[in-house]
Amino acid sequence: MFKQRIILFAPLFYGYWKYIKDALERQGFDVSFVTYRMGKWGDTFYSLKSPSNQEKKYTDVIFERLKKLKGRWDYLIVIKGNYFTERHLAYLKKQNPALKTIMYQWDSINNNDYTGLASQFHKVFTFDFKDAEDYGYNYLPLFYTNDINPINSGYSEDIDLLLVGLYNKPRYEYLRRLEELKNIVNVRTYIVVPPMLYLKKQLLHNELEIKRLYDIHFTPLNRPQLINLYQRSKVFVDICRENQTGMSMRTIEAYGMNKKLLTSNRNIIKDPWVKEIQVLDSNADDKAIISFINSPVKKYNNRIKLSIQEWVKALLS
Repeated sequence: MFKQRIILFAPLFYGYWKYIKDALERQGFDVSFVTYRMGKWGDTFYSLKSPSNQEKKYTDVIFERLKKLKGRWDYLIVIKGNYFTERHLAYLKKQNPALKTIMYQWDSINNNDYTGLASQFHKVFTFDFKDAEDYGYNYLPLFYTNDINPINSGYSEDIDLLLVGLYNKPRYEYLRRLEELKNIVNVRTYIVVPPMLYLKKQLLHNELEIKRLYDIHFTPLNRPQLINLYQRSKVFVDICRENQTGMSMRTIEAYGMNKKLLTSNRNIIKDPWVKEIQVLDSNADDKAIISFINSPVKKYNNRIKLSIQEWVKALLS
């Protein structure tokens, strides 16, 4: 009996594609991964080019990689879809007329308008429930990976508030707010700014408005380092853009690890998937935040529904 075969197209973002590929393979599929990225030096070189030159190069790279895929394919799963075009989709459908096409978006339409390409797919999922309501897409929250679990394995929770993630302006501004709490509670922050973004946006134009170099980092934490910080933390801090209604990866990982969440996303309380999670608004005053840190954590009983295994099943349902 032949395995069903999947083409998985995704960004390299924090290596999440590896977890998705592994989860699909555990479900019994034969999976080939395709991305537009060319490696550290190739990406760095083309980041200096104009947007049109970048787009042409990356779309050409995708075509080259798709043409190397031989034989019959049953599914195409596109995650986010940077530089993936209708021409790529048409090519794959011509080669595989019965191809089932699935798109998953972990960004909101306000930040990345993918509606044109989405209309060409059989099924479209989004992490943003407002987009799901407005556009008729399937709502599916993000997932936590197999290395996320609520067992501390001997770690003491010596970090009261943990803020980690890629740079965005609200997140950086909240870092400054956390500075005020450092004399009262133990705060750990790790905000990453890609070097080329820092060069183009900060050094040349000061668009990022970074006040102090030691507020940021140029290299992301590796996975064991991140998991270590998660285990040691009482409260995860989640600061997102104002127009986001979907639950961030930080929210899902807090849920998976049975941690409390201090968040700027007020829409979380409306989400039926995470009714159990203990949430405090990031605008709370010092007294409320300290009380929240010191409150006992409740046991989240329905963690499994947001695991990557369940996410993959929903995607292919």
